[in-house]
Amino acid sequence: MIGRVQASCIAAILAAAAASAAQSSVAVDAPLLERINATGSNLFAVLARTQDTVAMRATRVSTAFDPQQRAVRIHEKFQASSDGRFQQELLRIDGDYRRDELPLIKKAYELRGGATRIWREFRVRDVAAALRNYRVVPMGAVQKLGRRLRIFDIYPRRRSASYYRILVDDRYQVVLDQIRLDDRARVQSIMVYTQLEIGPAVVFPPKQSWWTSFNKVETFESIDRASARLGFAPKVPNNTRMLGFSLTSIESVSNANTGTPFLKLGFTDGIELRCLLQRPSPTAVAKRKQNTNFASLAPSFAQRLRQLEATQYFITYSGREFLFVTTTAPAKGLPPLLSSVLR
Repeated sequence: MIGRVQASCIAAILAAAAASAAQSSVAVDAPLLERINATGSNLFAVLARTQDTVAMRATRVSTAFDPQQRAVRIHEKFQASSDGRFQQELLRIDGDYRRDELPLIKKAYELRGGATRIWREFRVRDVAAALRNYRVVPMGAVQKLGRRLRIFDIYPRRRSASYYRILVDDRYQVVLDQIRLDDRARVQSIMVYTQLEIGPAVVFPPKQSWWTSFNKVETFESIDRASARLGFAPKVPNNTRMLGFSLTSIESVSNANTGTPFLKLGFTDGIELRCLLQRPSPTAVAKRKQNTNFASLAPSFAQRLRQLEATQYFITYSGREFLFVTTTAPAKGLPPLLSSVLR
């Protein structure tokens, strides 16, 4: 059950969104031929095909909560083209943010790499996995911003996963508003659109500046090829199937600040994302004997990134540096996927 503070926060945000509806313009277009059915059984398949294919120009508010349920609200302009390009502009920040969070939030936008979108938005990353790990319950529809939005609740089939409520545009079949709760029904994040133009009538200037990744990324077909390229054999979680996750990407990632590339392994349960980055560390090799007792291992840092609505863990262990990023973090200890590679 959602607490009173959380419920009042949700109500306030939704009220603000409704108040701005009169200011929004709406593009009208013929409905899509393929639609989400009445039961929602094809929801994941339809969303996987429509995400990143619909042009829109919007303002939206993303609210993230810390473990004490303090909220930070990030107001942004968002633009997306029908061929997957996008742009975000930070408008303002308010709420119960810490002083040290402000530089991180601003930096996430200055880098123009899209991390604020990858972790923040509800996305279907693997249809078959989503069907195995989640069930869909249709909850009716509402009118907002001059549009009909269908409501769906997404329930996890396993413990420790997130629960979602999403509002899907009935014409273009894309997710707009969303709420994410943890396995104890505590609100983790909310996204609400407050102004919206959507569809083919949305056009952009010819010299529109779209965001691109600031990282240098190389993709591999297998872990063996990545190992040969980077010169070390990566540690891979051995409990992914038990947790409902599967390996979805293998990449080397570097930028001007990282130096030696990290090997990045991406895992998904169909909706949620986990990223495990690792590389050999000369400093860690020198201190290897100090960090071989897993029972006493503690992360160098475990930081809640509310600008991304994710938590990152950095650990130096057994001659390597590990960086693990997750949207769902345990109250104590290490996430299971991370702990499995440290034993």
